Amino acid sequence: MAVIGGACVVKAGSQWCSGVIRAAARPIYSSADLANTKVFVEWGDEEVGEWVEFSQQERFQAVFLEGLLVWARRLLQQKAVAWPARCFSLVCGDSSIPPGTIIVEYLCDKERTQLHQLETKELALLEAKMALSQHQHMIEELRQWEEKKRERDMMCSGTLLVGLRVSVYNVSQGGDWLSGVVSSQGSEGVITVVDELTQQCHAVNTHMVQVR
Repeated sequence: MAVIGGACVVKAGSQWCSGVIRAAARPIYSSADLANTKVFVEWGDEEVGEWVEFSQQERFQAVFLEGLLVWARRLLQQKAVAWPARCFSLVCGDSSIPPGTIIVEYLCDKERTQLHQLETKELALLEAKMALSQHQHMIEELRQWEEKKRERDMMCSGTLLVGLRVSVYNVSQGGDWLSGVVSSQGSEGVITVVDELTQQCHAVNTHMVQVR
């Protein structure tokens, strides 16, 4: 899954924070590139953003990046059940994080907890939709997650984007989104977007800035 536009959960001192990676100082092609790259993160619901380096262990003790959906172990009325959840895998962290630790966010109530990766199994969307057919709220969350994943992967996979209307995250404008049409497409994820308001052309690297 593409890193730019992905959600993250980080441990900063005694606090746990969540955010979305909107931009990077250099192209990011995989989660391995994330630890040593300055990235722009929007934190929480307030959408307050800043440039950070996750490798600064004096500030960040652990960084988890969203990956696949999983069936995660959950205790309900003292009974263990498998519950659909978003899974966040460790990208970088200090020795205080036990090996195999992941963060899961259960669908519906958004509760987060730490588990061992062996307490989860990968969720197949088609099978999950059938199993959860009586739970329309969960089905809708699965549909939204699938749509966002497809969108992010398409922007970074080399898919032909020319002619598409897109929105580009604009760090310099305080997190506004620039809307326009892709007029050309080069190699390594570079596209040209014509601003629909000013008609100016903007060169955008989809491995450095979120495009949706």
